[in-house]
Amino acid sequence: MMNNSLNNDWNIWEPNSIELLGYAKNSIIEAKDKVSDIPQKYLDKLSNAYALLTDVQEYLFNNITT
Repeated sequence: MMNNSLNNDWNIWEPNSIELLGYAKNSIIEAKDKVSDIPQKYLDKLSNAYALLTDVQEYLFNNITT
């Protein structure tokens, strides 16, 4: 499931699934900082998305071996 290696065809770093979820979480934080003038209901939705991503990331970290 996780691919933490270089792609041999192009020598491109491919982040694994845990790293990708971390990037998504960082993007949510950046978005919340930039859209603070939206209704609280939508800021709450971003917070919920962050929490859901965290749950999946922690599951993968604790249960998936490379």
